[in-house]
Amino acid sequence: MVEEAHRDYYIAQVARLLHDFDRKAERFSKVLALHVQQPKLRPTILQARQAFKNLIPEIPYIGGKGNRFTGDLIGCAMVLALYRALKGDGKSVEEIGKIVVEIEQDRVQSYPGFVVTLLGRLIHSPLGKSRLKKMAEESQARRYPGGWVAVYVEGDGEAFDFGIDYTECGLVKFFHQQGADELTPYLCLLDYVQQRAMDTGFFRSTTLAEGAEKCDFRWKRGRETKPAWPPPWLEN
Repeated sequence: MVEEAHRDYYIAQVARLLHDFDRKAERFSKVLALHVQQPKLRPTILQARQAFKNLIPEIPYIGGKGNRFTGDLIGCAMVLALYRALKGDGKSVEEIGKIVVEIEQDRVQSYPGFVVTLLGRLIHSPLGKSRLKKMAEESQARRYPGGWVAVYVEGDGEAFDFGIDYTECGLVKFFHQQGADELTPYLCLLDYVQQRAMDTGFFRSTTLAEGAEKCDFRWKRGRETKPAWPPPWLEN
């Protein structure tokens, strides 16, 4: 039943999803142009578009609009499609990871500063914490195999203010299913891009993508969020 809903949900939206890809490609093509030779730029984007179209029926169904992570899965399917197009052009995973980070940085910087600031404050607000708790509690039902499972963690106000431990990640599962495990750790860097822009004091020491038992998201007001690039495994 879930599988049938999954296919119906995404296939019914193919035209809209492709339109969304085209709209985003208009922006990320500017970043891509810094890494791909001009004659190859348009063909690379078209290859990524076709790869995304092929992926649409395979995106895991996790509840549709009712699940806050559905948009993340769709967005990361676009990243996966771009990864395949760039890998076919001979780019290494490190090069592709850097491109993906730069695309996200460009996207975040396009938002008005006051909007980004408000979003950062919302994360630390009682409402933001309440939403995070609710999401974690609901995830424990494990309603959708392709989804996320998390536990809310109360902070002590010193080491961290609050946090969440993800013990299952829909993106890790999806990319593993698609044979793209090598890209997943780079995708995790996008959290740093977003959280740094919002000045949330975000930090993390382990991720499922790197083989750990959990992703330990932590927030501490006033703490500096580290830059997304370079990742630790390239610094060593």
